[in-house]
Amino acid sequence: MTYSIQYTETAVRDLTETVEYIDHVLLNPDAADHLLDELDNKLTYLAEYPYAHPVVDDPFLKNQSIHFTLINHYLAFYIIDDDDHKTVHIIRFVHFQRDWITVLKIGYLR
Repeated sequence: MTYSIQYTETAVRDLTETVEYIDHVLLNPDAADHLLDELDNKLTYLAEYPYAHPVVDDPFLKNQSIHFTLINHYLAFYIIDDDDHKTVHIIRFVHFQRDWITVLKIGYLR
């Protein structure tokens, strides 16, 4: 069964800011395009096999069943909805060197 992919507003903002930074600040539009291509490839796979990627290794976040996958130097975090809609919700898109545990916890503690 193929899952649909949906982005939260926060994930869209993360991705937009990342691509704009790579394109306009680093002046590397090819790298920005490559990131988007890799994201598309990864999400196509994710729609078919959402459980192929691990749950985060943090007690609080693990309890929230947040999975992640690596896309170039970025982590896409997602939650799987197995109810009637069979949806993968992309919740954040964060550089792997960032303090992603704090970034994710702040989103859940608000």
